[in-house]
Amino acid sequence: RLGLTQFSGSWTESNAAEIREAVQMMRDIGVNIIVSLSFEVDLLPLLSSAEDEGLLADNFVWIIIEGSGSAANLGTNPEATRLMAGMLSFEANPVPAFGFQRLARLWSSLGPDDCTRAGAGGIFDVPPSVFSSPPTQYAAFAYDAVAGLAMGMRASDNPHRGTDVLSSLARVSFDGASGPVAFDARLDRNASGLIFTFSRFFTETADWPRQRLVADTETADCSTEPASPEPVSCKRLAPRICKILPGEAAAVDWEAVETVPLLFRDGSATPPEDALLAREREREAERRQQRRLIILLTSVFGALLLLFVALTYRASLSVRNFKRREIAAKQVLEAIRGVHRLDHPCVL
Repeated sequence: RLGLTQFSGSWTESNAAEIREAVQMMRDIGVNIIVSLSFEVDLLPLLSSAEDEGLLADNFVWIIIEGSGSAANLGTNPEATRLMAGMLSFEANPVPAFGFQRLARLWSSLGPDDCTRAGAGGIFDVPPSVFSSPPTQYAAFAYDAVAGLAMGMRASDNPHRGTDVLSSLARVSFDGASGPVAFDARLDRNASGLIFTFSRFFTETADWPRQRLVADTETADCSTEPASPEPVSCKRLAPRICKILPGEAAAVDWEAVETVPLLFRDGSATPPEDALLAREREREAERRQQRRLIILLTSVFGALLLLFVALTYRASLSVRNFKRREIAAKQVLEAIRGVHRLDHPCVL
């Protein structure tokens, strides 16, 4: 439907050999638009193999599913920063939702005491720095998951029986931190309340561990936490939203999110052409050219054949006429000879 030729490759988690085979298969097929849905542990080996096979050039498009999570966990790894910069991420992203803005305001008012107030014996102890930055998109989904489960338990006849709680979820709906939450007959979340985004990975210079943006100065390897308690300047990946695709029931706070242009690795706003589709068009053009050549050759051969037939017929007529004249001449000659043999006074 999209006019794309699709191929897929897969591998076992953490199996470097299978990852290389999948990348080599993509190289041999000639794909240049690649959608990656992989475990985070496999992402760097995948991209490293792709670089070795020449699949990270500017004419390639890489779209990483749930890439923001990978950027959050791998974003200070120098190799990840280098390989993923300029790539795209596609995901369900609640950040543009009004509910997420409510969560963000609540988040900024919380502190470590709110996590330990219930007397959980230190299980939920968190450093103050957790609340000094905005919540991640996964915090909104976690919040709504807990809220939805609580509402399902409250609406069930027996909150201690899992089947009752599950059946009651079909009646649960609320305006959550990730947008409108409701469930279908299979108890999957209704996707019409979700917001999907395309994001592009940029390289920023930030403080470790606070992740506060600083001037672009000499950077350190921040793949591991520094021994010094002082912030260390390092480069990290930062996804920026390029395009927002809200579901029918989703409400977007357009003023709360600043988007950037959707650009590709070569800096162009126009995606590179699907190499397989372009190759197929070239092959089709070659086939059409071959068909035209065959038609032309057939026409020329047919014309030559007709000319040969005409010349052959003309030659056969000439031969027949020649033979007729030769026979006639012989008959005349025989007649003359016969006359000469006559003993008659009128014969000269």
